[in-house]
Amino acid sequence: MTAKVLKVHKHIGAIIKHVDLTEPMSKETANQIIRAFHAHSVLIFKNQDITPPLGLLLFFVSPMARITLEKASLAVLPFLAAEISILLLIAFVPDITMAIPKMTGLALN
Repeated sequence: MTAKVLKVHKHIGAIIKHVDLTEPMSKETANQIIRAFHAHSVLIFKNQDITPPLGLLLFFVSPMARITLEKASLAVLPFLAAEISILLLIAFVPDITMAIPKMTGLALN
């Protein structure tokens, strides 16, 4: 399936749909994304699963760092707590995410 490009604002931004960035894509789709980038400057890929699972990363990194899995897990906790806090803040206070678009006049009404 080819990508679908939806213009977000008349000056900048587009949403790209029907693309899974974790899978190989055809040259046609890649060229379509490149053209969209040149035309809109900012591309939004919604609902992409591009972050590897944290547990798997810790499992592979801990032997390389010569520390136990438990010690590596404890070292990651503050960052994980900050990430979850920011995610909750963005989810429950949407005005935070819209502050910059509103200031620049790019917010959709």
